[in-house]
Amino acid sequence: MLRRMCRYGLSIAQYNAILRAQEFACALCGDDSEEDDFGIPHVKASQWHIDHDHACCGPGVSCGNCVRGLLCRKCNVEYLPAYERLPMHMRDSPLFNAYLAAPPAQQPTAQVIEGRDNMYLPTSHSFIMDRQFAAPLECAPE
Repeated sequence: MLRRMCRYGLSIAQYNAILRAQEFACALCGDDSEEDDFGIPHVKASQWHIDHDHACCGPGVSCGNCVRGLLCRKCNVEYLPAYERLPMHMRDSPLFNAYLAAPPAQQPTAQVIEGRDNMYLPTSHSFIMDRQFAAPLECAPE
């Protein structure tokens, strides 16, 4: 997991911020069925795939600036690539077009919140459960 994050130019805090901004679910289909790990690093590889714009850096690596979001395996390996291969005049899905036009990783909501996003391992149970306490902090006026 950490090696994959480094390949895509993401820190743990940035990965967590993106996942939080996506409401802890796949940015396309909304699937949130990743197994809880109760704060223990995953034994199996995480289901979340780091999606980036291949036109920028090609497959397998990223500069970090072209990361678009975190997707489930099916959306990242099957659905989104098939959609991106369609000619532009056939790309009529509001869901995919909204994702591609305004990727979650590039939204203000995906900015790292110090003391929250940098406190946990990616997708740890503690991080996911902390959302109920962090929501009021994110909205608090300064």
